[in-house]
Parts: sequence; C-alpha cells; structure tokens
Amino acid sequence: MAKLGYDIFDADPSVTLYACMAHARRKFFDCKTYEPDKAAHVLKQIRKLYLIERWLRKTGASADVRQQLRQERAGPVLEELKPWLEVNNGLPKSPWAKATQYTLARWQRLTRYLDEGRVELDNNLVENAIRPLAIGRKNYMFAGSMMHPSGVPWSIRSLEPANSTTSTQWNGSWKYSSASRHILPRT
Repeated sequence: MAKLGYDIFDADPSVTLYACMAHARRKFFDCKTYEPDKAAHVLKQIRKLYLIERWLRKTGASADVRQQLRQERAGPVLEELKPWLEVNNGLPKSPWAKATQYTLARWQRLTRYLDEGRVELDNNLVENAIRPLAIGRKNYMFAGSMMHPSGVPWSIRSLEPANSTTSTQWNGSWKYSSASRHILPRT
C-alpha cells in the first residue's frame, strides 16, 4: 500500500503547504559532529531568520509589515543559503547530504512564509499544543475501558482548551468543554 504524502495537496489549488524551519534546522543541528563548519554556517543563517521573527513578534508587527520586513531582511539570507547548500551537499548517504536534501526538497515550502505575514517560520506552536495528545495517545487507547478507567479524565482534559470554561459534566464528575462535546459521544 502506498503511503499518502503531502504531495496530494500540491494538486489542490485551494491548499498552500508550508514547511517547518525547525525541522530543517534540527537536521543540520544533528550534523554538527559530521560537518561542524558547514553545520555552524547553516545554523548561523537560520538563527538570523529566527532573530528577525523574534523582533517582529516583539514589536507586534501586523501581517503586512511582517511580510514586507521578511522579504527585505530574511529574503536575502535565504537567497544566499540555497545556492550554498546546492554547492555544499556532501556525500550522497552522509547525514550532511540527507540534511541538505531534506531542506532543498522542501525549499519552496520553507520560503513561502516570506510572502504571507500570518504564517510562522515554524510550526512549533502547533506541535507544542498537540504534544500532550501525541505523547499520551497510547494511554488514551484505554480511555473508558474497565481495565484502565483512569485514562478517561486525562483524555477529556487533553481535548479541552487551556483557557476554556467548562460547563457540562460527563459521567457526573468529569467536565469537558463545548468543543469536546462534538468529539465525545453523548451519554
């Protein structure tokens, strides 16, 4: 059976895919022992991108301002980085080559954030928000079973937004938000 990838969404003009710079950065960070000088160069360039983003967040820049300043400041960094990666791609099966191939294969998706001020450089905010579900997914498998009834309150709490107010009770003791009502069966 073929694995369904993101390429299917490329054919849909209503979907725009963005890649995560943190994932690309992590690949180069892992190469520090194999190619320390090259990795340091790439990490320095990526750090410049994150410094620009930090400054934009700190100043509370609007989406339009973010887009303009990204194109002016981050654009040249990325324009220099791509040809450098193409020239310094390394041995075919080396960790360095895998990092450069990963990044270059996603280059268009990695650089799309320059043209959209509402999009972040990485998806760390989303990943941090879903981490409790991903980490606990094995535990939640037994939610509601007689063998592991303690999984129920944790699975429900993970569906509840941190700042929501709970108003409905489930099974008479555990509360859940209105957003969870559409996911959980009514009793």
